[in-house]
Formats: sequence, structure tokens, C-alpha cells
Amino acid sequence: MKTNSLLKRKTKFDVFYTMVVVFYPLLSSYSFFNSSLSIADIFGLLVSFLMLFKLFEERVSPVFAAITIFLFFHTCIMLIVNSSTEGYATADLIGTTLRLLLVYFLLSLAGKHFDFNIGKRTLVIISAVATLYLFLQLALSFGGIYIEGGIPFLNQWAFREDLTGYIEDVIEYGLAYRPRSIFEEPAHYCQYVIVGIVLLLFDQSESYKKSIPCVLLLAFGIVFSMSLLGWLALAIVALFWIIVITKKNKSFVALTFFFLIAPIVLIVLWQTEPVRQVIENKFLNQDILSDPRFGGVSVYEELVEQGRAAVFFGNGLVATEVYYNGIARLLYSFGFVGVFGTSTLAVLWIYKYRRNVISIVLILLLAILSFGSEIIFGKFILIYLAFLQMQSTNENDKAIVI
Repeated sequence: MKTNSLLKRKTKFDVFYTMVVVFYPLLSSYSFFNSSLSIADIFGLLVSFLMLFKLFEERVSPVFAAITIFLFFHTCIMLIVNSSTEGYATADLIGTTLRLLLVYFLLSLAGKHFDFNIGKRTLVIISAVATLYLFLQLALSFGGIYIEGGIPFLNQWAFREDLTGYIEDVIEYGLAYRPRSIFEEPAHYCQYVIVGIVLLLFDQSESYKKSIPCVLLLAFGIVFSMSLLGWLALAIVALFWIIVITKKNKSFVALTFFFLIAPIVLIVLWQTEPVRQVIENKFLNQDILSDPRFGGVSVYEELVEQGRAAVFFGNGLVATEVYYNGIARLLYSFGFVGVFGTSTLAVLWIYKYRRNVISIVLILLLAILSFGSEIIFGKFILIYLAFLQMQSTNENDKAIVI
């Protein structure tokens, strides 16, 4: 068999790079010795430093290189245009942009240095350990023992003070305890673990039947995390998997079973108090468009008030007074130019990877999760886009360079 020209023997750098990518979402939450840099930033900068010695020998993804250049010049323009604007968060703009530039530089190396199999095994192991830890948190909570989220021995360096303060609020105000495992929030746990489920179910190099026990473990973890966003992601992956199995076996039994069993599961879940409380708080007790996590109407109105330039180019990556989901944040920061560019890139990716199930599912997840989270601007996009560029087949692992 002829070896793919993009393939090469794994190097120590490839392994190190892959581990940095997989651990990046976890380590981004913690400061490096109380500095403004996270532990993940330090490892990312180390990768960048190592690449400087052979930069001109490397083949990087032109797409991610173009995104990096766009971010740089867009930020420069925002700084010039808003230099005299009172209250404009210049320091926040520069800090956020630099972090995002680092993420996209790392992504530009994925096609050549990210090892699919090592990345998959590591992410699945982390997801399984995190899920077992979540179950421990949940079990002890019934006895009034509440375990904080995050990685225990690193929490003293956490950027977010509410990571440990959450437990105090649960005890003081009698809030419903939602286990967070080793992540900052239940939604973050779900955004990470769902990638593991996708890799286990759709990796063509392995039979999904061997992975069912681990898939069920991770799926139950998402269910008991009480994250509505996680439930939605899990339902999407389950439906897509049923469609793939149905098409492969040319039988509609599985698809029919899914649509018959899904309503029954929803009815059973609705009878449980925690589930009903989550759904009522998210949808039934408020106008969904008034919730900044789901609506973007107020963002557009704000940009219109600022003028035509803001509508087209946004305000840059500055902090907002309220939390916006990824789509609203994209509109606020980059205007319609950013929304159009991102949408075009998503369509091109879908066309390019139309035969790669893993990539298609990850693209759909990124798009849908962006309506309820800030995932496309956060630390989790790194693992989504790294795995998105890789393809595993029965014959070998092929790296896809855009």
C-alpha cells in the first residue's frame, strides 16, 4: 500500500503538541503562578517557541493562517478607530486577541503535527475519569457533601473565584447542586466529553460496538450534569449516529426506534424534579430572546445605534456587560463581516469534509452549541477544530490540510 504523502513517523514534538491540544481546555482555567497567563498559554507559547527554529520549513494551514492575519489587522483597526473612545477596553481587547491568536496558530499546525489516535485515546481517558469524578460528586451530594468543580490541586490558581465559591452558594442559598467534574461549569464538561462520544461512535478504524460501554458512561455523565446544552448536543449526536447506522445497514428499524423511544425518554425525564427545574428556568419562566445566552437581537440593536461601521465590522474582542452566546458575540465583535466569513468557512468545510463523518458532526456541534455558549471564542474550539482536520480510516490515519 502506498503511504500517504502527508503521513510521517510520529515525533516527540507531535506527541507533545497533541497532548497540549487535548489538555488545553482544562489548563486554560488556571493562572501560571498568579500571572495573567494561564498554564495552557505557557504550553502553547512553548510550542510556538519550538516552532520558531523551523518555521520556514513548516507547512501550515492557509485557512488558519488567514484567520490569524485577519484577527491581527482587525484588532489594529479597532485600536486606531477607538483610540479616542472613552471607556474602550483596550487592554482587554489586546489580551483576548493574543489568546485567540495563539489558539489559531496552534490550529495551523494540526494538519501536520496532531496525532489522531493519541489525541483520541487521551481525550477519551480524560472524559472517562472526569465522568467518574462527576458521579462521585453527585453521589456525595445526596449526603450533604459537596465537592467543588475544577481540578482540586490547581484550584488555588483558578482565574474564576466562583469556581470554589459555588459550593458556598449552594449551602447558603439552598441551590440545586449541579456537578461540574473537573471543569468550571457543567456545560464545559459536556462540550469536552461530547467530543469523546463522537470519536468513539464515528471512528471508522474501530468497531463502535467495543466502545458502547464507554459511550454509555459518558452519555449518562452528560445526562446527570443537568446541562441543557449538553442534552441538546447528546441528542444531536445520537440522531446522527442512528442515521449513519440506518444508511449503512439499509434498515429503518433503528431510526424508527429512535423516534419512538425519544418521546418516552423525554416524558420520563420531565417527571424528575431536577430536569423539570432546568427546563423551566431556561424556557418557561422567561422570554428566551431576553436571555443573552440564546438571543442576539439586542446585539444588533446596539450595533445599529453605534453606526454603520460597527454593524459591518463590530467592536473587537472587548468584554461585554452581559454574557452573549457565540453567534451574538461574533456579531458584536466582528459585525456582519465576521458572521459572513464564519458562515462561508463552515459551508466550505462541510463540502470539503462531506465524506468524513467525524468532521461533519463536529462542525454541526460547533454551530449549534454556539447558539447557547461562547464555544467558538473559547478554549474548547481548539480540540473541535484539531480533530475536525483529521480523518481516521480502516487503512490508515490521514491528515487533512486545508
